[in-house]
Amino acid sequence: MNEQAFIAIVASLSTLAGTVVTAILQHVLAMSLERKRRQDESARELLRLRREAISAALQLFEPLRNAEIRASSMAFAAVRGDCNKDDVRERFPYPLGELTKLELPPHYRAILPEGLYDLGFPILRDLDELKDAAFRAASEFERLATFDNDVFEAIFAKTTSIQKQITNLEKKLGEAFQATFILP
Repeated sequence: MNEQAFIAIVASLSTLAGTVVTAILQHVLAMSLERKRRQDESARELLRLRREAISAALQLFEPLRNAEIRASSMAFAAVRGDCNKDDVRERFPYPLGELTKLELPPHYRAILPEGLYDLGFPILRDLDELKDAAFRAASEFERLATFDNDVFEAIFAKTTSIQKQITNLEKKLGEAFQATFILP
């Protein structure tokens, strides 16, 4: 083989190799960009779903706040003797019925920030304890016809605790909601 033919073949092969390498690099780059696009799309979809879940969870605050306001009013009325133990037993607010109507579906609970959903359970427990304290206050007032300062202090502490828990949960949900507008 003569030298010029060999140079022509090598030049053709180097051009072909360059074209093949360029095509491979373009393919790898295109695949990488497509994978990144799909990841970004999935992240945006997850943030949208998380935003919906948090919005649904925020709707649970109305029955909680209403129950807390009515419960504390009734508990303090029981301390003052403005309502009796039958009133407490029959009319004490308990938001579980309203909350079950607003229950979050499992796929929403699964994407809520960890532990937020569970923060509502102590509030319900404390509302039960507040009902017990209000019932004791109404019973004591009926029995003694006087104001019991210890029961008042217990009711005050419980209502303050419930208010703080609701505010804390609301704040955490609000922060989690705002975080859904920032792409990771």
